[in-house]
Amino acid sequence: MKVLEGVFVFFAIMFLLLSAIFFIAAFSPFSLDILVEAVVLLLIAMVFFFLYYRSEKMEANRPVEVYQDVNISTSKDLAGEAELHDLKCKHCGATLTAEDIKITDAGVIVKCPYCGAVYRLEEEPKW
Repeated sequence: MKVLEGVFVFFAIMFLLLSAIFFIAAFSPFSLDILVEAVVLLLIAMVFFFLYYRSEKMEANRPVEVYQDVNISTSKDLAGEAELHDLKCKHCGATLTAEDIKITDAGVIVKCPYCGAVYRLEEEPKW
């Protein structure tokens, strides 16, 4: 996509420079034909700038997947007073592993391999 954006910008600048040359040439001895050609070249440059702008907007609207690995091996790795507990499925009580937990935009999603339950893990308030 970046190559296509570069091509759009290149052609837009080239047509912009050409239109500037044609505008200068149109007013040396005034020529309506050359002036019309300069306006057409300017419009073509504007189309390429618009295509570049649209490709940027489309890239910005595309979703991005984010992966995050969190490994806590002992309570020494944690700050403050904390205890490690086995994570259990809230539906069947089976012990879950790290492969059963995914971090997404919606939060921490848990899928139990035993009962098939899928739910969002919510942390209880500390107070």
